[in-house]
Amino acid sequence: MVQLITLSALGVLFLMVSLFVLSLLLHRDSVVDIAWGPIIVFISLLSFFLHGRGEPRQILVTLLVSLWGTRLALYLLLRNQSREEETGYRQECERRGPLFPLRKFFQVYLLQGVLLLVIVFPVLMVNHFSRPGLLFTDLFALSVWTVGFLFEVVADRQLYRFKREPRNYGKLLQSGLWSLSRHPNYFGEALLWWGIAAFAWPLPGGWNALASPLLVTFLLLCVSGVPVLEDKWQSHPDFPEYRRRTSLFFPKPPRSRRNRE
Repeated sequence: MVQLITLSALGVLFLMVSLFVLSLLLHRDSVVDIAWGPIIVFISLLSFFLHGRGEPRQILVTLLVSLWGTRLALYLLLRNQSREEETGYRQECERRGPLFPLRKFFQVYLLQGVLLLVIVFPVLMVNHFSRPGLLFTDLFALSVWTVGFLFEVVADRQLYRFKREPRNYGKLLQSGLWSLSRHPNYFGEALLWWGIAAFAWPLPGGWNALASPLLVTFLLLCVSGVPVLEDKWQSHPDFPEYRRRTSLFFPKPPRSRRNRE
């Protein structure tokens, strides 16, 4: 297992350095967001071909992660293709000095590489440890992953189609899954990683796999997901009513007028 983790870490380091160089050439930091899913897919496939024995669980988990990562990368690429770089890359570098790109490499790219290794750890466990056949827990894990994946896919599609309509410019999406949760795509993302961790639970030291979904859930709820959007929406005139009526993260039926806080 140590050897597999070491090889994965070296692979992630090489890819993050390559992405950093690419971002300097393109003057775009969004490359690291688009590459997030494919890097996890690459590490998953690497672990499967280096240590996997072609067992059903190993094949299934590797395919599920590959499906998730490929879909996410294509969605982000489609969503970002017409966007300008949000942070004003060149102006930011000029304002913060010549050492800013190097500092950003450690604070963004290298840090994301470390987080990525923690998140992909259950996949490494599944592909490293041999346990032939599927268990009841694997069926449970697949069910959890499927629900999470569908939540993420449907929520992303609803948001993309909503923003494509000119008449919705400046509005908040409050229908579909977005009427059950203010962040249904993030809920789906977290849930599917709980499903991946459940595949590794019966393996030796399986409890270590919980670090992955715990980290994903923490990042989405407390760091880079929900807080960023909640802050962005604060000034929107429809947001106070939407916030009172709709659950923050876990999907729930919308509150009626009588049940509002």
